[in-house]
Amino acid sequence: MKSNQALKILRVSKSTLRNYIKSGKIKATKLPTGRYD
Repeated sequence: MKSNQALKILRVSKSTLRNYIKSGKIKATKLPTGRYD
């Protein structure tokens, strides 16, 4: 799922989504480019 899709489903901002990933609430895969998938 792309981040934009997750933002719409969860109804949160990009910074909130990043915080969820960092805190472990949401699992994400970091790509070699530094982006999350």
